[in-house]
Amino acid sequence: IQLPLYFKIPNPGEEFLGIGMKEPKKLSGKELALYDQKGIIALYPYRDSERTKIRDKTKNVLLIACGVPGISSEKLIEAEFIATNYITRFTGATLKERYFP
Repeated sequence: IQLPLYFKIPNPGEEFLGIGMKEPKKLSGKELALYDQKGIIALYPYRDSERTKIRDKTKNVLLIACGVPGISSEKLIEAEFIATNYITRFTGATLKERYFP
């Protein structure tokens, strides 16, 4: 992942390859996508890219928790803490930084 990250609406026809997809999907231009400096890393709020998925040799992970209507900020923060706890407990990873805008 190459920072900075930003959200934007993709151009119609822009392609996205999600984790597990056999072929890239052409986007309609009505989606909301999260980008890094190389392209789309996720379709908000549910689909991560093949390019940025965690692999056996992954050394650094950026966990992003984005809210959706009907889910409180408290629940979102709780989910992030649970995910971080599982990741650190079962992988031996260490948490370097936590940021809540």
